[in-house]
Amino acid sequence: MLVSSLHQRVEKRNSHKSRPVSFKLIVHPKLMPQKPRNKDHSSLFHKLPQKRLIALIISLTLVAVLVSLCFPIFPQNRELKEFDFPEQDKTMVSLLQDELSSYYTQPEPEQIMSPPLKNLKTIVYKVKKGDSLSGIAQKYKLNIGTIIGFNNIRNARSLVIGTTLTIPNYNGLLYTVKQGDSLSMISNKYDVSLNNLLDWNHLDTSVLTKGQQLFLPGATLSAKELNGILGHLFISPTRGRLTSGFGWRNSPFTGRRELHRGIDLANVPGTSVFASRAGKVSKIGYDHIYGNFIIISHGDGFHTLYGHLKRILVSKGKIVAQGQRIGFMGATGLVTGPHLHFSIFKNGKAINPLIYLK
Repeated sequence: MLVSSLHQRVEKRNSHKSRPVSFKLIVHPKLMPQKPRNKDHSSLFHKLPQKRLIALIISLTLVAVLVSLCFPIFPQNRELKEFDFPEQDKTMVSLLQDELSSYYTQPEPEQIMSPPLKNLKTIVYKVKKGDSLSGIAQKYKLNIGTIIGFNNIRNARSLVIGTTLTIPNYNGLLYTVKQGDSLSMISNKYDVSLNNLLDWNHLDTSVLTKGQQLFLPGATLSAKELNGILGHLFISPTRGRLTSGFGWRNSPFTGRRELHRGIDLANVPGTSVFASRAGKVSKIGYDHIYGNFIIISHGDGFHTLYGHLKRILVSKGKIVAQGQRIGFMGATGLVTGPHLHFSIFKNGKAINPLIYLK
């Protein structure tokens, strides 16, 4: 009896496995699908008047443009660096435009590396009234030494109207090869690289022949030679030995470093002193350093100073010729012995007299 009862309970427990399970879906009445109303509202813009519809489309278009500006689509923008924006400098827009344009304006590597053509070209110029060598040089963006050298001018003051000048397209000098010359010697003497000598003269070999003419790009006349041609040369103002040159030195009186604005020429007291160049006596007098002194004005910005004189032979305003005696050497002023202090000034600035002295 007990077994039969247990058997029935097991069968009852397992009977649901063989019966299908059914589910009932209960939907709230408010969630049930509604029947369509009489009017069709399937379009979002159906109720909008035509003008409002156009305004809405324009507004949406503007929003899209603003979004595209705030979030650029160019891949280069991801690579832009941070900027420091000066208060009165470029705006954000211009800086970004500059940055983006740099991606497209950089030259090709071939353009950067390609050297300029080194071809000497010349033109002929006829001197007109009012012309000067310095004016012609400035017109063609050349230094005056280039025009002097190309035309073998020995006296710049003798420039005649109607004279024809050869004007090159680059600064430099013409050089005629002499016996025993070599490219390395010419290169060192005129401070021109060997490569430039070869390139500008289209040389395939370093062998030179006597009388061969070379163009020396960038070479210049020496200051002394140029001053002689321009008529700026000065003669030595006296006979004597050079005891102190132009430039920085230790003062013989204080031991401190100071600029010596001239040269000292020593000799016995009473040695004659001459005008180094023709001009007009602009000042004479006494100074506690230079003693008895003379200053001569030579025009074109040049002045000369003669100091420590024993005696002065000229008066202020007198016109003197080059080589004319103007005084005698002495030991007046601050000196260690009898000598002449001689200075040359160009536009008020002291320059080394040895550059100009013959």
